[in-house]
Amino acid sequence: MKKINFALAAITTLLLAVNVASAAGDGTAKTREQVLAELVEAKRTGDMPAGSFFSGKKLNEVYPNQYPPVAKAPGKTREQVLSTAIQI
Repeated sequence: MKKINFALAAITTLLLAVNVASAAGDGTAKTREQVLAELVEAKRTGDMPAGSFFSGKKLNEVYPNQYPPVAKAPGKTREQVLSTAIQI
């Protein structure tokens, strides 16, 4: 019985230590205002989960006509692609 209690206490202590370590994070905690600003931006752009029915899709993927288009990074020009192909 003492072995079981000791093992249980050791596991509990280990889990508590892991929980405290993960809660500490990397030290870059966000302020309340930053979190609220991110929430407002996510609601505006539809960058939020659409619900379990849509299996992990975001609102802007399910209803693209209700949200502003997502700005994409400019692609390579034809010359850049050709120069990369020649170098290989």
